[in-house]
Amino acid sequence: MPEMDWVTARAIALSEFDRIRDMWEGWHTDQEGFFDELLQRGKTTILSPQVLEDPDKDWVRLHKIDDAFRGRVYSVTLAHMVWLHASELLEDLFEMGLTTSNQIEREYKKDRNLMLRLIACFVKMQGLYLHLWSNMTQVIGASENIAPCLVRSRSRDGQANIQLDSSPAGHAAFSQLNVLERVIVQIIITNNISQPFTLCDAWMKTLAKDPHAADRFDGRTYEVIGELAVVYEFILQMEQSTFSEGLMWCARALDGLEDDLWAVMCPMTPPSALKEINAELRWGCTPRTMLAVRDKWRDIVWKLSMQSGPGPNSVLARIERPDYIPFVQFDQMWETFDLLLWKDSVSYALGGESRALARHFGLYDVADKTRPTSTRRFLGEYFKHAREFQAEENARLKAVRARVELQTADPVIVMQTVAQSAHAYLNETQAPKEKVKTRKDEPVSIPSGVAAEDKHDNRADFLPSKYKLGRKVLKVFHRILEDADDASSGAGENGVPLKKGQIRWDVFEKAMKRIGFETARPITFHRPHPDSILTPHMIKWIGARLKRSYGWNTSSFTQGVEEAD
Repeated sequence: MPEMDWVTARAIALSEFDRIRDMWEGWHTDQEGFFDELLQRGKTTILSPQVLEDPDKDWVRLHKIDDAFRGRVYSVTLAHMVWLHASELLEDLFEMGLTTSNQIEREYKKDRNLMLRLIACFVKMQGLYLHLWSNMTQVIGASENIAPCLVRSRSRDGQANIQLDSSPAGHAAFSQLNVLERVIVQIIITNNISQPFTLCDAWMKTLAKDPHAADRFDGRTYEVIGELAVVYEFILQMEQSTFSEGLMWCARALDGLEDDLWAVMCPMTPPSALKEINAELRWGCTPRTMLAVRDKWRDIVWKLSMQSGPGPNSVLARIERPDYIPFVQFDQMWETFDLLLWKDSVSYALGGESRALARHFGLYDVADKTRPTSTRRFLGEYFKHAREFQAEENARLKAVRARVELQTADPVIVMQTVAQSAHAYLNETQAPKEKVKTRKDEPVSIPSGVAAEDKHDNRADFLPSKYKLGRKVLKVFHRILEDADDASSGAGENGVPLKKGQIRWDVFEKAMKRIGFETARPITFHRPHPDSILTPHMIKWIGARLKRSYGWNTSSFTQGVEEAD
């Protein structure tokens, strides 16, 4: 069996935790992006029969968005708990100098707390995987190309059910599917959670034969498959390695209700008994512990609702229109939700450790003056723009004063300065010249493959705050980091503004590599599918992440030496 790649696992955990944290913060500050997310996910929501039976069809339609809201909040906060645990654990191992399976195994056999943290990490990842699998089947099942041949329903106890439509219309729709789409339909209706490899394998093999086989899937499909694939890669490493065998044996010795296990798994009050699950007990009872955590957290999140009132001015009704609510009202909405999550989590906290539980799920304290809000974001961008404008104005005035002082200066002093410069030049030309070397330099050994690399690929292990870039790369970052109210990106030639539009993915990827994104703490952006194009909305989201993560703006990137393509 192969050994676990701890370096790759650490990079995955750090990158995913950053992505989830940025997404959660972005929802609090960008109502356009947040509401668009709810509208898109609402289209894939499977409603319960209790909701569908309501005679008010407008309420039923809006309930899909409300369900999508709760579901997305649950997904992101659950993922926050899992990736926070994984990133902190793997960072601690790295700082302790434990980078191989043998080193880590020797250490956890002496340290019970470390053993429990490792077990909890793997079990949490399995729980997240199960949740993402359910999300994936619902999203793909709602795709325009697949939905006509499926019947999607939900039982009264909340279980989603997706079956093949046996009607003539369903058979006709199924006959129109290509090979890849039929494989995906079979995976969805069998609901076999052990089939991500089959899905990915079929996807890659089919695309190798026909690059257009997946053209009818939208971006949401690629997004949910990408999220699942990352977790699945992590799980594969931990379960298909010799390291996991010993750790599983330790996990099977636990009953799942130990106080120290719960303190590590989640600072939440444990139930009196754990639910039975129909699964192979490779990790003993510990998966049942994670199931209890998921159930308790779902109970808290499902108390949230955006249906604060009926009518055309309710939040849900306004989401469907390009009539976004004012910053203050949007912030008040999130303040209400953040307060509810915080207060309800207190009653579930283990030993009254409410802040520890809130930190696990990434909750914001409404009393925290640094809590992200759309108003604070807007004002921050406004004052930043004002400071930049003032700095430019000060520099301009300083240059004007310097020219005026030079024009009114004593001509004798000016002539002395010129004369001194001339004497300095003559002294330099009369200085002894350096002896020319006649011996050949020792040949430099160049590893194979390096010569073919781009000359800028030798990058530093840190990211500076300022860059001098070639014109083409500069245009990319000025477009991404421009302020929302700018008329141009500032990267045009001869004062002509750049056209606001799209950026090709390969151009963006090359620009990111150019400035050194091969660091220990990467940042992840998923390639858009099926078209490798960054839309204006995606450009805005990427720019916001780069600003939050590194504090960059358009002034961070200036023109330097021109580069060859």
